[in-house]
Amino acid sequence: MGLNLYVYGLGVFLTLVVFLFLFWRNLRKTSLNEEKMVDALFGAGVFALVIGRIAYIIMNYDLFRGNLLTPFLLVNYPGITEFYFWMAFFVYWFIYGYQKKIGFVTLTKVFLAPLVTAKILLTAFSLIKEFSLAGLVMLASLLILIGAYLILTHLLKNKSLKEKPFFLLMVYLLLPNFLVDFFQKERVYFVGLKFLSIEQLPYLAAIIISTVLLVLRQFRNRK
Repeated sequence: MGLNLYVYGLGVFLTLVVFLFLFWRNLRKTSLNEEKMVDALFGAGVFALVIGRIAYIIMNYDLFRGNLLTPFLLVNYPGITEFYFWMAFFVYWFIYGYQKKIGFVTLTKVFLAPLVTAKILLTAFSLIKEFSLAGLVMLASLLILIGAYLILTHLLKNKSLKEKPFFLLMVYLLLPNFLVDFFQKERVYFVGLKFLSIEQLPYLAAIIISTVLLVLRQFRNRK
């Protein structure tokens, strides 16, 4: 158990290093200011952590009720809500791009590959710490999505996907997390339904909205 925890801690550090290196390497291929972009990444991360933590506290109110200090005891009461973490992150990212007059698609291209790589590494190390079916499904779904992307872009010579980094980012963040929840041990179902959990609702809503917007955009481009 101690070895697993040590390997996982080392894995988190390694994942962060790989993510920052890939992010920095992508920045060097653009005209964006590296120092300012790293500062923006840090700001987005802090803002996202705060919002993700607040969302977790609200969704698990009974756990924190009765003691005003428990929300700040991150060691004894850890946890953030991933969906709202990423929602807050991209809201910050979008506002930053708007203020600096940088296209959101440009920012997303810089961020996409490092994020997916980091998510795969972190999932793999979490399986070393504690094997779970949910973790295995997450890793498998990410690898399948990457394989499908490589097939569509390289074997089929389809370059259109490379120009849709925002859509790809949504696929990597939304779809795996939505599927994984079906394999979680503890699930809070929505209005008594025995197949859809409360945590899946925002992912499902975001998937539907993203799909509708993509279809509408395709129709507009054809016209």
